Amino acid sequence: MCHVILAVGFSFVCLMHSVSCVMALDQDQPININGSLFIEPGVGKSFRALAFPNATRTFKLRGNQTGNLFTLIEGKILIGEGPKLHLHHNEDETFRIISGQVQFIIGNETFCAPAGSVVYGKRGIQMSFRNVDSPDAYVQFFFSPSGIENYFDEILTKTPYRGQPVDIWSCGIILTTILTGSTLIIKSVYFILFLLELPWIQPSYQTPEYKR
Repeated sequence: MCHVILAVGFSFVCLMHSVSCVMALDQDQPININGSLFIEPGVGKSFRALAFPNATRTFKLRGNQTGNLFTLIEGKILIGEGPKLHLHHNEDETFRIISGQVQFIIGNETFCAPAGSVVYGKRGIQMSFRNVDSPDAYVQFFFSPSGIENYFDEILTKTPYRGQPVDIWSCGIILTTILTGSTLIIKSVYFILFLLELPWIQPSYQTPEYKR
C-alpha cells in the first residue's frame, strides 16, 4: 500500500512539473522568476539595424532588465551583410556564433568564426563583421555594459520596423530565374512570386557610423 501511495505521489509531482512547464512556455513576454528572467525563443522586440537592406535584430535582454550590466541582442546575418569598420567607446561587444560562419575584422586582423565560436571585441578598437557566403548565419551580441539599445532605439524611431522583410537576395535569385527559365510557365510563376515580394523589399537607409 505504501508503494502505491508513493507512486501516486510521484506521478502527481511529475504532472505538476509538466503543467508548470507548459504554462511557462505559453508566454509572449519574459517571465520573472524570483528576480531572474526566462525568455522563450521568439520573444523580444525586433528592429532594423545597420545601413543594410532588411537587416533585423531582436532584443532579448535590455539594460533595464539586467541592472545595466549588459544588453543581449540576436539575429540572422544575411549574406553580404555587415557594418563598416567602427568602434565603441562605452561598451565591449561579444559575439557568439550560433550557426553559419561570419568573417571578422578586429584591428588589422581578419579571420572567420564558425558556429560555436565566441569573439570578444574590446571597446576602443575598430572592428567589423560580415557574412560572406553563409546562408544560415545567426549571431548573439552581448554589449557590456548596457546602453547600446539607446542607439538602436533612435534608429527604430527613424525607421520603424514593419514586420519580417523578405531577404533581398531571394529576389535576385527569382529575377535570374525569370531571365534564364526554359519555359513560359516557369517564367510566369517566378514573375508572380517576384511581384508578391516587391512590397516587402525595404530600401537601404543611411545611418551614421556609430562611435559610442
